[in-house]
Amino acid sequence: MFRSRIFTALLAFITVIGLPAIASADTKKLTVTGKVTGSATQNLSVMLVANDGTGIRVSIDKSGKFTAKVPQGLANNFVVTSVGKGPTLHIVKNGKYAGPVVLGKKNTTTGFTRLSTKKGGMLSVGSISLKTGYAIATTKSTVIDTKSTIRMSSSKPVLTRSVRQASLMGPVHSFAALTTSSAELGADADRDGLPNFADADVNGDGLLDAAQPDTSLPFSGISSDKVMGTRPTWDFAFRKIIRSTGQAPINSNVNPTATSDQIGSYLSKGLQLEIAGNINATQVAGGAVSMTCQVAYCQPGTVATVVSSSNSAINGKGLDVVRNENGTLALQKTDPETRFALVFKPGDAVIGTNALTGDVFGFTTSVNGVQVANEVRILTSGVVSPAAFVTAGNQTFGTASPATTAIRPTSAELKKFPITFFRPQDFAPGSTTRLVDRGGLRYRFVLFGDGENAMHVCRPSSMSDLSSTLVKPVDENSTDSTKAYLFDSEQMPSSNGVKLGVSVNLETCLTSGPGTSTLAASGSTFNLYIETYDADGNESGENIRIILP
Repeated sequence: MFRSRIFTALLAFITVIGLPAIASADTKKLTVTGKVTGSATQNLSVMLVANDGTGIRVSIDKSGKFTAKVPQGLANNFVVTSVGKGPTLHIVKNGKYAGPVVLGKKNTTTGFTRLSTKKGGMLSVGSISLKTGYAIATTKSTVIDTKSTIRMSSSKPVLTRSVRQASLMGPVHSFAALTTSSAELGADADRDGLPNFADADVNGDGLLDAAQPDTSLPFSGISSDKVMGTRPTWDFAFRKIIRSTGQAPINSNVNPTATSDQIGSYLSKGLQLEIAGNINATQVAGGAVSMTCQVAYCQPGTVATVVSSSNSAINGKGLDVVRNENGTLALQKTDPETRFALVFKPGDAVIGTNALTGDVFGFTTSVNGVQVANEVRILTSGVVSPAAFVTAGNQTFGTASPATTAIRPTSAELKKFPITFFRPQDFAPGSTTRLVDRGGLRYRFVLFGDGENAMHVCRPSSMSDLSSTLVKPVDENSTDSTKAYLFDSEQMPSSNGVKLGVSVNLETCLTSGPGTSTLAASGSTFNLYIETYDADGNESGENIRIILP
């Protein structure tokens, strides 16, 4: 499974996104208005986001004016009395996140992005002018929550990285380790101007959250914000999955003459998108699970096809085969993990220009008709090209697919199996043809045998001989045997061609969980995957076949 042609913006507009709140009879109404200048020739919309991540998105009319009216059922999310937790405004351009709206400033180093909504009613933010990566409004001070501030530099929000870079690497949905006051999707834990859902570096310590080193090490962060104290726990509610199915990976380190057409063909045929709601086993037990998807690829009549390893009858069929009478999509159980998800290939629907990076979307998950998850997210590009095997054991790979070659290690090699691989790649900024290496990622080594309960994750104790840029493997969660990772400390290498290396004790891996299958007999085969994850859990994978000695 690999990844789709990340090229044209095919996002369906989101009108209302958010988990309904039960409003009391006296809940105040709220409507936010304003005007975006210079918007006549641009495809713009405005998104009003509550501190908890509930969002309302509205279009801008020909004159640049917009009106964001909060539905009564969502009023409690937006009309808040707690200072510092009012909603924020954001600009969406061509379906992509274009940055926050700064409502005003105290001085050149302190600004404001939150609205004071405790009185409800009609609020005007005045005129909004667009800048690169953010916007500025002429908002009256009486409308601004001045108790909540962002950090600025020369009257510009800090924005730890450019909005494109943030969108590329985020959103970082790792808020379990944040304090209560800063753990929400719509909060801004490091006060850099980017809300958590769009920030690649939520704690503001200068390292991408995908590359934070070790659970035992504290983060530097900003002490006054009381942000993360330990490594985040990762959320896998949205994933892009790239897995080899016999085609050689498009990675310019092994195929430097790769053309735009080759990359496009590989991605449009290979990408799989997986979207799953934040639901637990008790919520889905015996219930019908469905999703309302606001992404264009999920809409009725799309050319997208279903991917279902647990139901071969619908595998490869049009997405409409899992659509309910009311238009929602029936989520499917996926293997090897037991989860309810929508997994599909967008196919030719995404041919165009670098599109998925930064796309804003929303989805709602329901169980037996009751909403259990509703989120606003940034669709990240994740990893265009997966890691490419260079060597494994005594085998050297070229442009041929490693998955087509079976390797039989010796008994000694089974205990110490050396692997080298090129970093996964993404499009170079502004390019739809040139790939560049990506660092700041997590790597997991997984063995898949035949039959049930045959998934085995390599634990830290099975890894040795790490490259200098790989941080020692850690068990991110001592009670979850699927979360053991290596971390790449290089965030964005300046040049291609950097090889990473590690030796893996395959014998130890095959006796680890979560699978319970026993060590197979001599001559049995299994798949060894290098799985790569970015900050939002977007996943890619490349595998080789290994024959037990």
